[in-house]
Amino acid sequence: FSGPVEAVTIGFTERSTPTPSEQTDVTFKVHVDIAQAERVPVQNLTVYIGSEFCTFYPNATEIGGTLCSSITITKSSGVPYGYAYGYMYGSGTNTTGQNNTAYFGYGYGYNNTLSNELEYTVTWTTPDIDQDTINALADILGFNAEKLKKWIKNNQRWSPFVPIKLKENLSWEELAKIEERLRNLSGVDIELEPIRTYPQREVACHLIGYLGEISPKELAQEEFKDYHLGDMVGKSGIEKIYEHQLRGIDGYKFKAVDAQGKERSSEILKGLNLNPQPPKPGANIYLTIDLELQRYAQKLLDGKKGAIVMLSVKNGDVLVMASSPGFNPEIFINRLHPERWKKLEQDPTHPLYNRAVQGIYPPGSVFKLVVAIAGLEEGEVAPFKKIKCKGIYWLGKKAFGCWKKNGHGRINLEQAIIQSCDVYFYQLGLKLGIDRIAKYANLLGLGLRSGIGFKNEKSGLIPTAYWKEKFKGEKWNPGDTLNCAIGQGYVLVTPLQSALLAMVIANEGKLFKPRVALRVESSEGDIQEIPPQLI
Repeated sequence: FSGPVEAVTIGFTERSTPTPSEQTDVTFKVHVDIAQAERVPVQNLTVYIGSEFCTFYPNATEIGGTLCSSITITKSSGVPYGYAYGYMYGSGTNTTGQNNTAYFGYGYGYNNTLSNELEYTVTWTTPDIDQDTINALADILGFNAEKLKKWIKNNQRWSPFVPIKLKENLSWEELAKIEERLRNLSGVDIELEPIRTYPQREVACHLIGYLGEISPKELAQEEFKDYHLGDMVGKSGIEKIYEHQLRGIDGYKFKAVDAQGKERSSEILKGLNLNPQPPKPGANIYLTIDLELQRYAQKLLDGKKGAIVMLSVKNGDVLVMASSPGFNPEIFINRLHPERWKKLEQDPTHPLYNRAVQGIYPPGSVFKLVVAIAGLEEGEVAPFKKIKCKGIYWLGKKAFGCWKKNGHGRINLEQAIIQSCDVYFYQLGLKLGIDRIAKYANLLGLGLRSGIGFKNEKSGLIPTAYWKEKFKGEKWNPGDTLNCAIGQGYVLVTPLQSALLAMVIANEGKLFKPRVALRVESSEGDIQEIPPQLI
């Protein structure tokens, strides 16, 4: 110190993990050493202990006069209250995602690389709006006072006594300033909240998804009847699929406050059961993803638009689901400014778009395998019978070329698959007709949603004669069949569907529903296995 000190803030982080029943008094001894020559007056001292604050105004008995040399503080230390999310573990070497919930354990991955973090939020509880408090908060938080007042009024429409979040992730400076004035800030409180962190950042971001503040539309839905304004919910990916398992149950505690929102002694409420209820942490989800493979896939996609999907043929486990470009899920943890959200939505590269399940593309020569299977099953092709490819096929007066202009010569089915001969599959496609091709495409998982659980998954398109007449107002013609027989024309599939096609062929007809989670483990240790499922 080198001059008059108006305030000193000291912070402590408790590394122990007390259980909810450990409501004990904890004594902290703080030593602030100042050289003899630099002894200066300390006018105000704010000490932060875990989730609690103590403000001490200096006098001879509290901090030894004007020299802050040692302080002994006794404070009742309890468990913070709020919702508690579970963790997600991958099958690679690190945890894929975790919620940092105070005092409810740490998120250890396979190499114990993660730790818990806390976030402090300033809230407004009283239905009355005191202009002096608004002005003081606006000054501390860097807000416009009128906009802050309008924000509070708009949110009070939902419930005037539910805490309204004004700002999350407070800085230490903001925290200290609010705490100094807290006794004069009507209806203002500071809450300790858990925050979700995503240590892998963009890796598997579309698969894992992200959390965001619950919307008024969601609040009106039955499944969110126990949620409140300001709660965080899964918005996409596994975060959304397993929202109710990951979330846990809110805890609560009671406060006696007056009409101005100032806390008063609970003695006035004698006879009522005001025992606090600690939060119940959510379940842990163990994923099928292989992080090393996922990282490699993301590296291959770096700077490109596209997707890579890898499935286990043994059980349908999703080992890799990479979509590029991606995003950092942590940007959604705190309230996203409308301008930033608009920028994300209007980004021409569409980073929020999961191309693995939302992108639909012509499958190309991969689809020839569907036509080959249909031909064998329907008896329209003899495997060893050879057909001549001259590099072009005439349908009436219209020419349909092969990718090999000089042709492949005489080839059988196996050779046609290996060399991807277009002319061979033009002819086989005409024999089958589009409706029989569509039948086997559907049986192989194309043109249908896979059941992976993502609500934004596209089904792709496997056309039929009926489809074209209904949606295009036109009759199906043989030229359409030729295009579809080589995976072009109207045929569209997702990258996930292409992977499913490869899996079912490798499994000789067994088609597994893609699985993203192996098991769900509750906070009590109960385990719910998620078995492979044949479609």
